[in-house]
Amino acid sequence: MSGSKTLDHGFVLPPWLQAPIRSIEGTCTKVTDSSLFQQLIFAAIIAASVLIGLQTDEGLNAMPIFSTLETIVTAIFAAECFLKILAVMSKPWHFFFQSFSPVSANWWNWFDFVVVVACFMNISAVAVLRLFRLLRVLKLVRAVPTLRLLLSGLVESLNSIVYIFCLLVLLFYVFGILGMFLYAEADADHFSTLPLTLVTLFAISTGGSWTAVMYPNIFECEETVYPVCTTP
Repeated sequence: MSGSKTLDHGFVLPPWLQAPIRSIEGTCTKVTDSSLFQQLIFAAIIAASVLIGLQTDEGLNAMPIFSTLETIVTAIFAAECFLKILAVMSKPWHFFFQSFSPVSANWWNWFDFVVVVACFMNISAVAVLRLFRLLRVLKLVRAVPTLRLLLSGLVESLNSIVYIFCLLVLLFYVFGILGMFLYAEADADHFSTLPLTLVTLFAISTGGSWTAVMYPNIFECEETVYPVCTTP
């Protein structure tokens, strides 16, 4: 179609809309890419993080100023999403996808959009609403490039972490069976069954109450007050 701007998947933009839309897109792109706007969003994320912490105090949460600040922060995040959508208003689906394919999805934009919409919804469950507000803290990862880089590295290393987890499970399983063979009779409270033994090994690995497992098996008694055996 001569003189028309052809959109993805056959959408056609009338010629008289091309210049105004390009102007709006350019203006919104400049605003969202500006350092001042980025600093404003970063400040809003910090404010949201502080607010969600202060709102755990019921006394502070009842103060009207917190409701006002919450509204301001939500409005800033909503304006961010709105401006970013306007920046691609000729192809608004580009806010969510570069093309109609899940592989090209912009998950950070999806995340921002869902959190903003959830905060505007009339959710009666306070816990659910606070959960969505808490998710706004994660926007800090997007705002700080170093954190985003670390998160990307962590996600890419998940395959290795899965194998490390499998190795740990195998070691726990082997030493769990060995622990049953060695200590089941002397310490039935911790080693009588395989599931109980695995729980005991996990508790020892975290450093929690490991002496309660060590002393009875060293002194072969049911209860100990180090270094005396109180119940032979």
